[in-house]
Amino acid sequence: MTVEYLGNQELLQLRKTAFLASSTISSETVLRVYDWATEMRNRGECVVSGFSSKLEQDVLHFLLKGSQPIIGAPGFFRGRSTKTRMTA
Repeated sequence: MTVEYLGNQELLQLRKTAFLASSTISSETVLRVYDWATEMRNRGECVVSGFSSKLEQDVLHFLLKGSQPIIGAPGFFRGRSTKTRMTA
């Protein structure tokens, strides 16, 4: 398997938190996740996700309002890609 990188490879050295979400989730949990995303943004924590589910996309929306590093692996977690992708 060939591994390709796009973006800042130094992000791989950072402490990262992965975020994965189901497509079905309770309203109460959604609100807690929004609070978590805001906290991650405010603390400048690096988050990695495929950002494919609706909730993952909402989290990305919150994170993009900050300046913390974000690593996206679109399609990777669902097996749609044979390449590892990283964006800064």
